[in-house]
Formats: sequence, C-alpha cells, structure tokens
Amino acid sequence: MQLLIEEHIVLLLSQPMPSDSVMQNVRTLLSGSSGPIDYVRLFQIANLNQVTPLLYKNLSAFQMVPQGVMQKLRTHYVANIQRNTAHLDETLHIIDILRRAGISSIPLKGSFAAETLLGDIGLYPTSDIDLLVQRDDLKKARESLIATGYEISREISEQDQLSDTNHLRFHRNKTVLELHWNLVIRYFRADPDYWWEDAKEIEYRGHRIFQLSHEKLLLYLVFRLFSKGFLPLRFFMLPLGIVSGRNMAFDWDKFMRYAGELKMERLANFAINLLQDIFFAEIPEAVQRSRMPGYELIKDRVMAGLFKSRVNTRLRMVMFLLLLDSPVDTFRVLLRRIFPPLAEVRLRYNLPRGSLKVLPYYLLNPFLMLFKKTKRL
Repeated sequence: MQLLIEEHIVLLLSQPMPSDSVMQNVRTLLSGSSGPIDYVRLFQIANLNQVTPLLYKNLSAFQMVPQGVMQKLRTHYVANIQRNTAHLDETLHIIDILRRAGISSIPLKGSFAAETLLGDIGLYPTSDIDLLVQRDDLKKARESLIATGYEISREISEQDQLSDTNHLRFHRNKTVLELHWNLVIRYFRADPDYWWEDAKEIEYRGHRIFQLSHEKLLLYLVFRLFSKGFLPLRFFMLPLGIVSGRNMAFDWDKFMRYAGELKMERLANFAINLLQDIFFAEIPEAVQRSRMPGYELIKDRVMAGLFKSRVNTRLRMVMFLLLLDSPVDTFRVLLRRIFPPLAEVRLRYNLPRGSLKVLPYYLLNPFLMLFKKTKRL
C-alpha cells in the first residue's frame, strides 16, 4: 500500500523504541528528499490515531521540525502527563481500597502500563481506569466502589453489562472506571481464573499490586487490538512496548502456548507478523511462522483504515473474523454479529433496557453493518 509521506512518518514513529534504522528512514523523509511535508496533515494524522504525545517524544530526536509544530505536539504531551498522573493516583487509591476489602486487583493498560511498559507516563493517552478482579469478588468490589462514591454508569444497564460484556462501568465526577472479570469475550473463551494463574505481586510506587504475566498481558493486548479493529495506532503502542522491551523477560514459547490454549494461534501469528512488517519489530526467528493465506489482504485492510477519518468498523470486523482458528468459530461469531442477542443490540447502539427501539435496530442491524460508517474523531 502506497503511503503519503506524512502517513509514513507517523506510522514509523508510533512505536515507543524505534530502531536506529527506523530513525534514519524518518530523517530521510524529514529532509524533504521524497517531497515536501504538510505538517498540518502530519498533526491531523497523529491526532486521528491518538499518538501525538509519542510523536512529540520521537520527533524531539531531530532538529528538523518547525518549532510551532513541536510546541503543539508538546502541549498534547504535557496535558497527557497531567491527565495520566491523576489517573494513576486514582488507580492506586482504588487498588488500596479494594485490598482493604480483601480484594486483589490488577491494573490493565492505562497510566500504569504507560510507565511500566513504555517508560514514560505521558506517552499513552488514557480515557478511563481498567482493573481486573476475580469473578467471585465482583459483588464485594462493586459495593466497595459505591461506598467510595462511584456510581454504576446508567448509559448501559447493569443487567446488560453483566450478561453481555466482561466488565462493569462506574463513574465518579469525570473519572470512568471499568471493573473487568475476564479479558476476552465473544470471539474467544477463557475461564476468568485463567488470567490469575501466573500473576505476580510487585512493589510499585510504595504499593503492593498484582501484575499479569507479560505473556498473558500481550495475549490480552492482541485480543484488544483485534476487537478494536486494529485502529487507531495507539492500540499498537503497548504490544510494541512488550515486544521491544530491551530489559524485559519474555517467554515467546509460553506466549504461543497460551495462544493455542485460547484458540488464538492464528490471530497471535498475524499480530506478530504485523508488528514485524509495519514497525520492524524484532521477533525471534524461532517464533516466526509462515504467513497465513490471505495475510496481505487483511494487512492491507488494517493499513487502509488507519488513515481514514470515517470507517465502517463492523464491516471491517467481518474480514478480521478470518483470523479465528476455527471455521466453525468464524461462522458462529459472524452469525451472532448479524443476529445478535437483544442485550448486544442495546450495547451496540447505546439503547437503554426496555427501549422499544431495540426491535427496529435488530432488524436493521445487517444493513447497518454493511453501510454505516463511524467518525473516528
């Protein structure tokens, strides 16, 4: 796929630890030898993909970008540091509250991941707090959060969240918190206890907290990348933080074994090849597998969506269902996407429980899948 110069620069710099060869490629592009750079478009592409803080950090290595552009990117970076610091403080506060109630919890993505995986709390834009708790602790955790001043979000009914998602959503003032009891849903199946089997307790900023193993964290992040339709570029950052981690112990054999246990081998293989092809991530030769039939077609579909302001996310997912290990699972999920349970219809179209609109939306769903495009920003 032919990229614009601005798209190429943003793509190459949307990784936390670009290699020397990647930086040299960017330097060549910035020199103008391939054509003039439209910095307004460059910023728009980065903003569309929610990577402006990371672009600021990586472009700071060059003295070739107009000062006004760098200042605008820096403003995003500083604002993100402030927002993420507040989110991290609240995350640790909630973890302590749950611990005092006898509940273990694991922070997912967000500010914690930005600091531990990327080494800089300001690089990864976050919008909410995500914690994993054990299924048996969900009721007690719910009560603890409500006692702290959080409320269950009413945009989606609690019954629908419990029956058709893997989390409960809470809010307090402008803070949104999602309490997960599982990390995969719909496309793949895992016992909720699966994620805790090799979790470990660590010391972090004076707090004792649990952390997913790096292998299961990458598995979850690959699923999340898939479930979000491989966009925006922001969702590639944390997987790249693990894959590119210079000082991080990572067992690739264990990761692939875990992928096999969840019937995610095909998806895991695609994601690894994608990280290698797009970002030049260094993947051990022993892990590299032959590319699946249709790999280039699906890769082009991923790439094409990254730079569009409006995309048909549901239709994109139909093609991505080819990444499921079993044709039976592909058919099962496709059938469910066309004829979803009513709870999923309400979730998909933000309908309150009891709304009479659920039937028209159910009937229109196949057509909306084909034709409705969503504005990304």
